[in-house]
Amino acid sequence: MSGHKYTIRMGYILILIILGLNFTSGDHSAKAIRKLSAEEKAAYIDQLEIYEFFARRVELVGGHKQPAIWFRLRNKSDVSFSQVRVKINFFDKKQRLIHESYFHPVHDNTSFNYAIDSLAPEQVWQMSHSRYYIPTGVPTHWRDGNAYAEIVDVEINPNN
Repeated sequence: MSGHKYTIRMGYILILIILGLNFTSGDHSAKAIRKLSAEEKAAYIDQLEIYEFFARRVELVGGHKQPAIWFRLRNKSDVSFSQVRVKINFFDKKQRLIHESYFHPVHDNTSFNYAIDSLAPEQVWQMSHSRYYIPTGVPTHWRDGNAYAEIVDVEINPNN
């Protein structure tokens, strides 16, 4: 009986090894993210539009005011994006950069309730009208509206 258990155990091990080889040696290029050149990224970024940008202090629960950001993002290209990274620049009254904050409205970690995992052609992303991106670390001398948003990084959906 012990020889039979050994044979069964060896059979399971062989099956696991074969399955493991199939998972590691297969062609997974459809799921791999293609690395874009700097020129390609710039061309894709040019086809994304940030509009209706809103930057001001809003009163939060407890009565204190905090900087808040809201905008819409439109994909005017013919590809879907799996990641879009936006940089928010905050300026002082002399137009000097005083703070930067990064925001990812499109990414594959959709545990954040504001994010989507893909931005399709002609699709518009926006936060709900009652929610804002609340950046941390913005100096107190920042004035409402004195901010600028720019797209700094993108990845195209591997299924394009």
